[in-house]
Amino acid sequence: NTPPLTLRGTGTPTISGELIAAGFDSGRVAVIGLSDGQALWERMVAVNRGRSEVERISDIDAKPLILNEMLYVSAYNDKVSALELATGRTIWEREISSYTGFVADKDTLYVVSDEHAVWALSLTSGATKWVQKAFRGRRLTVPTIVEKNLCMGDLEGYIHCLDRFTGAQTGRLNTGSGILTAQPVFDGQLIYVMSVDGTVTALKIDQG
Repeated sequence: NTPPLTLRGTGTPTISGELIAAGFDSGRVAVIGLSDGQALWERMVAVNRGRSEVERISDIDAKPLILNEMLYVSAYNDKVSALELATGRTIWEREISSYTGFVADKDTLYVVSDEHAVWALSLTSGATKWVQKAFRGRRLTVPTIVEKNLCMGDLEGYIHCLDRFTGAQTGRLNTGSGILTAQPVFDGQLIYVMSVDGTVTALKIDQG
């Protein structure tokens, strides 16, 4: 069932092997068999709280992440959760509201909160490694890992890069192409970004 009020948009399902993981407007997440569509498990990961319909929004719009037999999901007005992929058992939770999404390397989950702070969390425990709060109100995109950096766009057409080990800002560039909402793409050499007006820009990090 869809709640009376939800965020605009629908979360994208994630496919890994023979499984599909999907989050819903109700705050529920489900893991489904790819071949037969049967639900392996389904559970509520976000709790509706608050006095108003706005306060009770617990939409899962961020694309779930499957990594190392774990499922990572985030809900608006609620939390980031790490669940066992096979059973749905909760391993850890953090009270960080997010609808943008996240990316991970071998040991760290990088999350953009609804206040557009960037959090680096331990994949195994959820402990905070660092948090960067310099981007409040800039509507950051989902981050992309670019070598030692974490790069993301914003509503003014800027690309921001952080040191992914410390959270320190390493660079910023105005692409001049307008609002950026899509996650940047890195092909090993260049970073590609696309604005809402359809302009595609290719960038390269100056290692100097």
